[in-house]
Amino acid sequence: MESNGSTDPTRPFNGTRPAKVVEKDFYDTVEDIVKHSGAKFPTWNRADPKSISVDSCVVGNHKGTKYSVTLDGSPVSDSDEAITTMKAHWESLDYTIGLYFQDMGGNTTGRELNATGPVGAEVQFTPAKHAATSASRANAPLTLRQGI
Repeated sequence: MESNGSTDPTRPFNGTRPAKVVEKDFYDTVEDIVKHSGAKFPTWNRADPKSISVDSCVVGNHKGTKYSVTLDGSPVSDSDEAITTMKAHWESLDYTIGLYFQDMGGNTTGRELNATGPVGAEVQFTPAKHAATSASRANAPLTLRQGI
């Protein structure tokens, strides 16, 4: 994961944090989003996180570890309400809200909200009312990446 160039010491996700700290922040972020998503995530189990991808990465002269996960969740009854609720929750935690897509095209019924958390986790929340078709990810409401 590339550094965002931050020199803000309260947001030190520029390659200076130990991997164990990043890992804990990552797992805490996943737990929080799962809890506040309005969806169920049957494949997520913090004690046995088989779906986590762990890779090496480099930021400047710093070698580190990048964690990522995409979780498939259940449909939600109102995707607009789920987006509004998650956005408000993220803002209350000082996330930087990124792109929001209200209509992701003809092959999906979902919305997509992107943000960066205060510890550098890049998150993508995509709630939907209907099950996904084979070509869509409408019921995959959470993608999360975080690096060193």
